[in-house]
This record gives sequence, C-alpha cells and structure tokens, in this order.
Amino acid sequence: MLVFTLFAMKHLLGSLGASDLLNRAHLYKNDLTPLPDTTLAEIVEADFTGYASALIVMNAPYINSFGLAEADAEKIDWIATGAIPANTIYGVYVLDQGGALIACERLPQPIVLGGIGAGVEYTLRATCWTT
Repeated sequence: MLVFTLFAMKHLLGSLGASDLLNRAHLYKNDLTPLPDTTLAEIVEADFTGYASALIVMNAPYINSFGLAEADAEKIDWIATGAIPANTIYGVYVLDQGGALIACERLPQPIVLGGIGAGVEYTLRATCWTT
C-alpha cells in the first residue's frame, strides 16, 4: 500500500487551491444527502434574491490539531436581499472552472432564508484523511 507523507498531503491540498478544480461554491435547496456518485442533475441550485455562486479562495494548507493535512478557504457569506423567493438551504456544492461537479456538503441543519438580511455563512475545509 502506498502511504503519502504529511508533506505530500499538504502539497496535494495546496495544488487544489492553485488549480481550477475548486472554482466556485454554490448553494443547493433540495433535501439531498450527497454521495460519491451524486450528479449535478440531482442538485437544485438556490435562487433567492441576491444569490450568486461565490469564487473559492483557498488559504495555504497546514497540519490541523488532529495531525491531518487541511486547507481552508476564505469564509463565504450569502445574504438575501429580498424576501421572495424564500429558500431552504440544505448544502453547498463546488464546481470546477468547466462546470463539473467536484464536491458536495450537506449542512448540519437546513437554513431557511425567508427575508432580507437572512444568510448562510460557509467555510470550505479540505482535509486529507488517513486510514
């Protein structure tokens, strides 16, 4: 079995930020629990007033408190600028520069956006796990 060092894992995560692989973060509003075979066709993108996908800006990778290589993106804030249409946000998904689905994450709890100023705050965290 090939075992990557922490140095290699940090390098791999650093290359994610330098590539077009993690390009834009989007919110989804359908009750979906993502799986490795989830497709973009299964996702319903948010459409509340003021919504737009957000550019992902990755920070430098580091070794976290669990001894794992991790890279975090800059925090993203989505804020509703109108009351209609209301959305219940279930998660976040990431597309590459070409529009291919790269990753999905279900939020711990759905967030109801029903009025001006309601929002979703999200920080993408990419971690290399070992077995």
